[in-house]
Amino acid sequence: MSSRSRRAFLSALTLVCLASSAVSNVAVQEPRPIPPRVKAWVLGASQRVKLEVVLDGTKFLAHTRQSQVPFVLWPAEKAPALEKSEPAVSAWLARSSAALGHAGLDLVFDSTSSWQQGEVWNYRVLHQGIPLFDTTFEVLWNGSTLEGLRNNLPLPLVAIEPPSADLAANKDWVYHAAATPAGNQLHLAWRVEVPDGGVGRWTRLENSAGTLRQIHSAPAASAPTDATFTEYVVPSSNFPDQIDIDSSGRVWFSQPFLNSLTSFHPESLQFRLHPTGGGTPDGLWIDPLDRVWTGLYDSNAGLGRYDIETGAYAAFAPPYAGANMAIPVYSRSNRIFVTDHAQNRLSQFDPVALTWISHESMPTPACWVVQGSEDAANQTLYFTEFNVDKLGRKPWNNPVVDIQVPLGAGPAFDVFSRGSIYYSQWNRGRLGRYVIATGEVFEYNLPLLPNEAGGPIDVTPTGQIALGTRSTGYIAMFDPGTLQFTMHAIPTPFSGLKDGLVVDPSGTVWFTESGANKLGKLTLP
Repeated sequence: MSSRSRRAFLSALTLVCLASSAVSNVAVQEPRPIPPRVKAWVLGASQRVKLEVVLDGTKFLAHTRQSQVPFVLWPAEKAPALEKSEPAVSAWLARSSAALGHAGLDLVFDSTSSWQQGEVWNYRVLHQGIPLFDTTFEVLWNGSTLEGLRNNLPLPLVAIEPPSADLAANKDWVYHAAATPAGNQLHLAWRVEVPDGGVGRWTRLENSAGTLRQIHSAPAASAPTDATFTEYVVPSSNFPDQIDIDSSGRVWFSQPFLNSLTSFHPESLQFRLHPTGGGTPDGLWIDPLDRVWTGLYDSNAGLGRYDIETGAYAAFAPPYAGANMAIPVYSRSNRIFVTDHAQNRLSQFDPVALTWISHESMPTPACWVVQGSEDAANQTLYFTEFNVDKLGRKPWNNPVVDIQVPLGAGPAFDVFSRGSIYYSQWNRGRLGRYVIATGEVFEYNLPLLPNEAGGPIDVTPTGQIALGTRSTGYIAMFDPGTLQFTMHAIPTPFSGLKDGLVVDPSGTVWFTESGANKLGKLTLP
């Protein structure tokens, strides 16, 4: 980057301000329905504050990620009287740019695709003709009616480096978002496509400082013909969710809308409900003593424990008021670490003394801490932070320290494997990898799957990464050696795979189909 460009950037730190003060959004207290397809765009939609946003005279409701600027929006009462044509929609979006937080940006229609059987119009986001890399703006249609919008920009955005007349014409220039304490900034970079030994290619973003991003794309490996799916309809059920396996091979999953846990015996094919006494079970983890631990979400009830051997259930009150405890992780430190998305907390519980050890606020406000996995050899856990595109590193006896990963991804679930943290990207069809020893971040594109997005994740005994996708629905098996995915389409399309996937000791992948009320398994050769 030229010195002229750097000087221009330093003088442009206040060029664009998309913080909450720039958008007149008002919090809504009463619950309003959100269309299921729109809800699937944002992690934890049921716990988020809703905002009222007026777009060109029509009232919308919205959820946010990193600021008060809306992330997903849907009509509050009725859809706008909007002609379904590219010129009409483009003009409407231009008139709505201030409320959407788009000062200094342009939306240009690019393509159509689908999301959970709804038609999507995809827009490119540009500044002075230069595209913003890895950003999306989408319009979702239900027939000819606008159903929702997704505004996946690197927000809060505080500055854009202006283009310079001396940018080299032979380079593929893009904007790359970088996080700073004051907010995210857009820097000019160029894109380089590099063949990778016939196996695929690396997309690199570079500037004068070096390589900024590394994204690998490879064709899908051939799926083995002897891989088989089996699906089971869950009786008397509603929304089977997170999942784990006990020592005898029984499958357990949460059913938050029934205030119950459910077990399934793979040999007898019998399901059994286990009520949680009014608590709303969210995440689920089974410890070495065959006790099922679950966060009691939406209920201020704390942490639940179900003893599989005795059938006894107990709940442990949270150590702070207003808790919405979510996803527990059982650590080899013999502690349980449990997240609280909405309250931005991470708590430790002693399962022997049955007391809380500590609770701490996450270092980044409103980060939406989701779920963790453990690097036991180094006595450290890593947690995903959806709102702010970070991982939280939590040593057993020290505070959380944040690690920045590429903006816009929305890290959702993670798993530790062989010195790396692999994490799903809720907002993209891509798998992320953080290498603990070096601090490097790599990304791997899912092959040939437009509009698929990442969901739950686990690792097989042989080190393959199993990733569930959330649109049409696939189980994607990633080989860290070849950097290739093998794609397995779930037999029930659009089945609502959301949070639940686990690999048993034999390598079989079990998963919940929340939208189809099914339990599924993928048996690999």
